[in-house]
Amino acid sequence: MTVTTLRIATVLTGSLLLAGCAEPRKRTSSTAPQTVTHASQQAAILAEMGGGPAAQAGEERKEFDTNTDGLPDSWKFYAAGSDRLVRREVDLNHDGKIDMRRYYDENGKKAREELDLDFDGRADMVNHFRGGRMIKQEQSFTFDGRPTAWKFYEKGEVSRIERDGTGDGKVDTWEYYTDGDLDRIGVDTDGDGNVDRWETYSEEQPGEETKSAGTGTVAPPPGPPPEKADDDK
Repeated sequence: MTVTTLRIATVLTGSLLLAGCAEPRKRTSSTAPQTVTHASQQAAILAEMGGGPAAQAGEERKEFDTNTDGLPDSWKFYAAGSDRLVRREVDLNHDGKIDMRRYYDENGKKAREELDLDFDGRADMVNHFRGGRMIKQEQSFTFDGRPTAWKFYEKGEVSRIERDGTGDGKVDTWEYYTDGDLDRIGVDTDGDGNVDRWETYSEEQPGEETKSAGTGTVAPPPGPPPEKADDDK
C-alpha cells in the first residue's frame, strides 16, 4: 500500500468515526393550532338548544338533515297526535342558528313567516298570510329588528307601501298602487303624521312626476282588508 493510499484510507476512516459519534439530529414537529370548524360550532350551538328548537306544549318535533352533514338543520312541529303541521324552523346557512320560522294556520296554510336575512339572530322580514296568500310584509332596512317599511297586498299584488324614512318609528311616506303600478305618493315633510306633498303619476306620460302643493291632509287610513284568498297553499 502506498503512502498516498494510506493517507486517503485514514481520512475516510476518521470521517466515518466522526459521523457515527455525532448526536442524531433531533426531529422537530410542528403541531398546527386546533381550529374550531363551522360544523363544530353548529354542533355546539345545537347541543345548547337540546338538539334544536324545542317543541311547545301540544307539539311533536321532527328533525331533518337537508345537506347530509350529520347535523339537523330543519325542524317541523306537528300538533300532538296528528299530522297537522304547526310550524317549521330552518337553519339556512348551517351555523346552528334559526334563520327562518314559518307558522301555519289550522288548515295547514302559511300564516306568518319570519326571516333573518343577515344571520344576526333578529328577524329582518316578516310576512303575513291569509289563506296561504301574502297580505302584508314588514321589512327592516336597518337590520336591527325594527320594521321601516310595510307592504300591503291585495289579490297577490302590492296595493300600498308605507315607509319610515327617518327611523323614528312613524310612517312618513305612503305609496299607492293600482293594478301593481305606482299611482301616487304622499309625503310627510314635517313629521306631524299629515301628508304635506302628493306626487302623482300620469298614465298618459308614464314615469313623469307631477307634484302638488300640500294641504295638510291627514294621511288616508288603511284600505279595506284583502279579499279572502283561494285555498291554494
